[in-house]
Amino acid sequence: MFLLFLVILGTSEGHGRADICNQYESCDECITTGIGCVWCPDPAPFSGPRCTSYQTADCLSEPEDPVATPPQILRQDQLGEIVQISPQAIRLNLRTGEPQTFTLSVKPARNYPLDMYFLMDLSGSQASDLDSLKNLSNSITDELEQISSQFTVGFGSFVDKVAYPFASTLQNGSDYMTRHLGNMMVECANVILSCGPTYVYRHHLPLTSDSGQLREVLENVTIRGNLDAPEAPLEALLQSVVCLDEVGWRNGSLRIVMILTDAGFKTALDGRVAGLVTRNDGECHLKMNKEGFYEYFRSPEQDYPSIHQVRDKLIENDIITIFAVAEDVVVNRTSTDNIVYRELAKEIGNSRAFVQTIAEDSADIVSVIRIAYESVKRDIVVDGVSGLTIGIAPVLNCNLLSDGSGCANVAPEQLEMFNVTVTMDQCLPDTQTQLLPLPGFGNVELTLVPICECNCSSQMSPNHPSCGDRGSLVCGACDCYEGFYGEQCECDDELGPCLGDCFNRGTCDNCTRECISCDTYQDTIGGVFQIVGSFGERCQCDNSTGAGACPVGRDIDQVCSGWGECMCDGEKCDCDCECGAAPLSGQQYSGDDCGCDPDNCYNEQYPGRECAHSRNRHLDGHCDCNKCECPAEDSVYFNRTCINRCQKTAGPCFASLSRTVVLLLTT
Repeated sequence: MFLLFLVILGTSEGHGRADICNQYESCDECITTGIGCVWCPDPAPFSGPRCTSYQTADCLSEPEDPVATPPQILRQDQLGEIVQISPQAIRLNLRTGEPQTFTLSVKPARNYPLDMYFLMDLSGSQASDLDSLKNLSNSITDELEQISSQFTVGFGSFVDKVAYPFASTLQNGSDYMTRHLGNMMVECANVILSCGPTYVYRHHLPLTSDSGQLREVLENVTIRGNLDAPEAPLEALLQSVVCLDEVGWRNGSLRIVMILTDAGFKTALDGRVAGLVTRNDGECHLKMNKEGFYEYFRSPEQDYPSIHQVRDKLIENDIITIFAVAEDVVVNRTSTDNIVYRELAKEIGNSRAFVQTIAEDSADIVSVIRIAYESVKRDIVVDGVSGLTIGIAPVLNCNLLSDGSGCANVAPEQLEMFNVTVTMDQCLPDTQTQLLPLPGFGNVELTLVPICECNCSSQMSPNHPSCGDRGSLVCGACDCYEGFYGEQCECDDELGPCLGDCFNRGTCDNCTRECISCDTYQDTIGGVFQIVGSFGERCQCDNSTGAGACPVGRDIDQVCSGWGECMCDGEKCDCDCECGAAPLSGQQYSGDDCGCDPDNCYNEQYPGRECAHSRNRHLDGHCDCNKCECPAEDSVYFNRTCINRCQKTAGPCFASLSRTVVLLLTT
């Protein structure tokens, strides 16, 4: 019973798939947009649809069904301290909607190279945080060395754009303080020491393994001033991510940017307040300033970047962001109503951005670094790839994440294995290489080879006799030249469309462009079985009941009372009854429904006369739809004629005469 059910189910599914496939008219379209479809390459003429399911294909030759060969591994280095994923490169031949699967192994290395870049908010409220970093710089580098002996550390800072109302444009030491300590809320006001000019992003220290350089740089960093609370961390982050050479990001390392701030952030369109309407281009714009540091120089010309711009660049350059911010900033909205950092992390992607709370003065920075690093390495997440649907299934040790995107709670040096299924959503334009990211662990390089053409597509035969020399024969079907169409290119485009498109009530001959049949159906009207529906040269007429149709008789429940033919003028859908002739009188039935029968006013005893008077021709009446109207008061309708009242056996004269006879008999 179970096997029988499977057979029936498979047959039903095959027919359902065939219905979907039938709409495609070329072999390439059939195999690329019709998932599970095959093409019959039998030469023309060919009856039935060529694109169908394999189960329903009725081909003399083998159906065209390009097979995607199994995945081919291109590079598979052994897992170790430097290599955390295997294979590293793979080739996939893909048909639209048909998945390809390969097994991926991941083994988190305990001493994997680490690039840690600190990006610090240097606005006035961060003075105590800067002091903490200066005091803890040696502890920070010691912690990084415990995490990975192959670490590098770098440092950059940010504040905001030098544009009103974000920051004052009069930043000249004491003059700056004097002008803005009155009514303006300047964060730098509480800093008694010097407060330098503001900037968006400054790159102080390229990534280096010399831990002593971090302390030297921090000693020379000073607090800056601006006017509003939200700062420019996203713009600074974008520059640190795209300026790969200037920052010094290494290949084959875990790349992390840790942002330390106590304020919200500005994003795209916020710059309009200061008149900055040019979209941020997302490119690297650093040049050396007078102090010997790289500085972002396009800030006065461009708006802030969008969240999606930042996210795309993080993915492109395989960099992870950790937002180390105070608890109130994590939970609450900022005064400028920017979205909070946890929401920001979700927008960027939970595998690319993490949020860690930090003490108000950043005194716990060392422990935050350790916690943040462990958060990055705790889960193995397979990110998505544009144009592909990615799915994974556990094979070994993989505790699947709730959203199915990877493995949770992975221990260092624990081997994880899972099957990765890749499905091409729609045909790619050509062979291309894309990265399948596993943030924190590396990327798998995917060489994607789309199968978007049938094998027979390259075997085109131009001016083929089967196509009447009006087209090329491709995969058994005619590809007609411009101006011709039809299965064998037998039709000429100059004939134009079908007459009136058959009013959507008939079948159009694709070649002659004529309505070759109109939609009809069988119905019982007035107890009589009839064929009703559309008719006419363009199927513009309708002899069924309903709006625009011919009327049904008032006395006889049939179209045109059964005594006429439903006709229309060939231009519009409204139809009229063309009445026939009555058998006795030979006169036409009348009325809009042909319901008036002239034979009801005709007596064969008086040929040629309508409503004939039995005695006097001048007393003849006239026929008013099935009944004679007689002119004289003593003339009545009887047996299709007008007669003297006393001639009618049921008339008043007959009743009076009957009473007289009765009286005579009784006397």
